[in-house]
Amino acid sequence: MRKILSLFAVLGLAASLFAETLPSFTEKWSDEEISLLQNGSFVIRNIKRVKKISIQSGTNAAVDKMLSVFEETNPNYLAEIIYKLPVAGNEQIFDQAARIFSDPALYREIIYTDEREDLVQPLFNEVDIHEQSTSGNSTYSTATLKLDMLSDFDVELITQKDEDSFFFLMNNTTPIKWKSLNAVKPKKLLAVVTAFICDGSYYVYALSGVRAPKIPILWREIDYQFMTRINGFSLFFLNKFDIKR
Repeated sequence: MRKILSLFAVLGLAASLFAETLPSFTEKWSDEEISLLQNGSFVIRNIKRVKKISIQSGTNAAVDKMLSVFEETNPNYLAEIIYKLPVAGNEQIFDQAARIFSDPALYREIIYTDEREDLVQPLFNEVDIHEQSTSGNSTYSTATLKLDMLSDFDVELITQKDEDSFFFLMNNTTPIKWKSLNAVKPKKLLAVVTAFICDGSYYVYALSGVRAPKIPILWREIDYQFMTRINGFSLFFLNKFDIKR
């Protein structure tokens, strides 16, 4: 019994030391999540609440801005996405991010997979782009999107690139309706993507969330559909990066 407890203690210490190489993450991660991140896979965590966000303020100005946005919105469906990459060969990561996320036409190409239903289909049924403008290292776009089973809705897309970070924000500017009900109020559907350097590595860190009614008999289904689409959205955009390892 003592040998087993000692083994668990050693494993716990190793995981703790490994976690210290992550940028200011405070939520306890599983060994599997840490291993995936360190081995070059993106990690997506269904955290549900702002208090479960595992990155601290002070990590980077872009991260602080992201945290402020989500604390104000206080979503009750929330996921965080983390991807780690080496600095060598990826020095243009902020330029890549700005180019990728400032192109709303890419939204027409996003697909997601529903393994339960064995379906692969577009994330957005419709994508209509309205306004696009650039000022310095910032871009601003507006578009109308439509998700399956929901009404169409307007969004604004903002990108900002600095010397040491990248910031992208998408939020809805009109209500999202399910049948005749306002399921999501304006500025309550959010996706924020940041990129920054920390402890000798680049990180792409994102939060995506929505503030919507939690209907008891539908909660699990809505949560499943939310995570399925977030996974598709994240994988699509990460695959657009030219990453050197």
